[in-house]
Amino acid sequence: MRVGLFGGSFNPVHLQHLNIAEAVRAKASLDEVWIVPVFKAVHKQGSDLLPFKRRFELVEAAVAGREGLFCSDIEKRLDGPSYTIRMVRHVKREFPSHEFFLILGSDSLRDLPTWKDAGELAKEIPFIVVGRPGVENAGKLPNAESRWVAMAANPASSSSIRSALRSGRFKGLPVPAAAMARIVAGDLYDCLGHDFRLWLKEVTAREANLPKGMQAHLAGVALLTAEFAAALSEDPRRGYLAGISHDIFRLSGKSEVERWASQGGRELNLHEKQEHMLAHGLAAAGFLRSLRPKVPDAIVAAVRSHTFPRIGLAALTRALIMGDALDPGRGKPELDALRNSGVSLDEKYLQVVIRKRKRALAKQNLPLRNCSHD
Repeated sequence: MRVGLFGGSFNPVHLQHLNIAEAVRAKASLDEVWIVPVFKAVHKQGSDLLPFKRRFELVEAAVAGREGLFCSDIEKRLDGPSYTIRMVRHVKREFPSHEFFLILGSDSLRDLPTWKDAGELAKEIPFIVVGRPGVENAGKLPNAESRWVAMAANPASSSSIRSALRSGRFKGLPVPAAAMARIVAGDLYDCLGHDFRLWLKEVTAREANLPKGMQAHLAGVALLTAEFAAALSEDPRRGYLAGISHDIFRLSGKSEVERWASQGGRELNLHEKQEHMLAHGLAAAGFLRSLRPKVPDAIVAAVRSHTFPRIGLAALTRALIMGDALDPGRGKPELDALRNSGVSLDEKYLQVVIRKRKRALAKQNLPLRNCSHD
């Protein structure tokens, strides 16, 4: 098996990292590329370097479903400073039948003489060197088996992404949606900002009184909704807040639901009047509307509308409806298959709506086809 070793801090992982891994795999005819986050960085140190566990989780989420790409915890298992020479010798001993290649950027090739035992490393493994913006594809390769791989210039950098996240700028960031959702969920790089922290504090305080199963559902939906929101070019923080709050009144009594629903921004519809549980989204919207500073209307609308899915709703609302329906915690194989399928988000949403409509119509007393709402 031909395996490329792609090491780095991945703080955080971004789309160009994945583009490099996939391009090298294809152009160098590799079977797999192992993305190897450093455990204790030698060349890149600083207070903004996330703990290994966090960075590993981000990479693991980013490569999920991408053929031939895997995240490796080799550096963690080796412990100590992350010297490439040590990692290369370890994998060659552990997998003697594999043929390994070291993937690195042209900037790292330029700095190679500063690496520990660089001369010995050049004797251990062929290099696949990828061009980086501002660094020409020139210079002597470490050994005769090494090669260049041409890549279009791309200015993406983890440092610029960290700076944007700290400033609350999410639009257009080249971060895989699944990784971005986890960044938001963990408030990594202080990305949430003052207002979202306040809103989440209020919602989670109320959530704390719910059964553990419901809390797990809310957490799962929040993460998935943030991912879908990011994939739909929406602010993933909005998706996370919508997901964590959408069912906070799902188990509440009739009087409490009706009290909060009265502040939800519209009248109860026929179905909500007949069955108070169906008004839990409207009640959660009422709760969000009571918070200060004011919660964005798009989040309130998504929470208010998620109980009655239909075609033509706003992107954030669609993200929440999909996040709710496809929550892995539901443990339904057919939903897991849809969530993990390669179909477009538009097709996933359509399938979710069809499924929910069929269930509602089967109950006879819930003809959602004619239901009017937001």
